[in-house]
Amino acid sequence: RNDPTSDVPPPPPPSVGAEPMQAVGRVEEVDVEGRRLQLRIDGTKLDFYQDRSVTYEVQLGPAGTATASLHADLWNDSPTSGYPPYVIGPYKSYSTQAGENVAVVDLYCARGCVLQDGTRNGEPVELERYQSDGYPYFEDYVRTPSGDTATIEAQLLLSNAWIGSDTGGAYRLSFVGQSTIRPTRVHVVIH
Repeated sequence: RNDPTSDVPPPPPPSVGAEPMQAVGRVEEVDVEGRRLQLRIDGTKLDFYQDRSVTYEVQLGPAGTATASLHADLWNDSPTSGYPPYVIGPYKSYSTQAGENVAVVDLYCARGCVLQDGTRNGEPVELERYQSDGYPYFEDYVRTPSGDTATIEAQLLLSNAWIGSDTGGAYRLSFVGQSTIRPTRVHVVIH
């Protein structure tokens, strides 16, 4: 890690294979067979200091149905001083204090997916619903002060989640990640 008392800002994390979603920031995706958690980070450089952990738990049901729980922790270990505002904020209207990370969290689902509920830090939150190429996705802005962890959770109902019969079947799962300084930890449980 760079010396926080230095006048030189830390280097940005590598963006191998990333396609920018907006003029500033970078994109990281966790793709679970059509169900994707996507983090688009604000214009500061604070994503360099963020640790991400994602747990995806799916319960397979009859006739290809399933229920799923998604839990994401965003730990913000950014400095609050020692760097210029373009590194630690506050940044325009996105962040309100130095060291605050603002992530746009998008949860993409397969067609037919229904969001039962979502929470941010244990409190119910209405996630905005959008659609992209026929796939629904839900969006939330998550503010995490330095030294804090934000937690996002979602409960999903899935149709056509797996193929097979009572005697066996297949559930396809893929993880598409981006090389980062602090890679996302992903834990998947299938019942």
